[in-house]
Amino acid sequence: MSLFSTFHAAMVFARGIQVSASREVSVDIDPLAAGHPADRRTVVRESAASRREVPTAQTDAEEIRQARTVTENEIFLLLERIQEHALTRTAQVEHARLTDAAAADPAKLAGAVSELVDRQIQRVWNMLTFGIDGLKAQQQQQGLRGTTGLFDQLVARDKSSPSGLSQGAEASLQIARHALEGQLIADFTSGQLDEARLQALLGRGVGGAWCLGLSSPPLSQS
Repeated sequence: MSLFSTFHAAMVFARGIQVSASREVSVDIDPLAAGHPADRRTVVRESAASRREVPTAQTDAEEIRQARTVTENEIFLLLERIQEHALTRTAQVEHARLTDAAAADPAKLAGAVSELVDRQIQRVWNMLTFGIDGLKAQQQQQGLRGTTGLFDQLVARDKSSPSGLSQGAEASLQIARHALEGQLIADFTSGQLDEARLQALLGRGVGGAWCLGLSSPPLSQS
């Protein structure tokens, strides 16, 4: 079994039947395809070269450690592929919604963008915290550890508040969302906001920069 061509696993369904494997059937499912039958590809091999025998003796501890490391790396890559796929689909859906809303009434573009960001506010928060962590690491590398406390305050949580965020974090999130909204409106108005651009703005790269307020003095000067 292979997930996103990244994480691979094999299963033994039964024991006790002594037979030799004569052929191998592989079914590759593409989660990005539009639908059946384009979403799967079947390959039949007249041998079972990839078949693995079940170990009969206890595996060496070092081999187990190495296997776990490989598995952890594969799972990390798998999660990245899943997140990338989800972001691609989100960008497609949100771009279509925004385009339709602006076509129906161009005067309501700002409202449509605000609704888009409302729906994706968790992504905005994720981008903000990701960027803050990056800035903290950068400051620490430069020997400026005294500033990390300030960055922590920008994304601090407060279990007693309705949102679970401190006042500082709420303010940071609002600055981030307004910076992102402004860029979305500017890009849409200039004709630059295609699906790829929207995906970039909702991701941790370009979008993370805007959410950090690198174009917004209040946050970068906090």
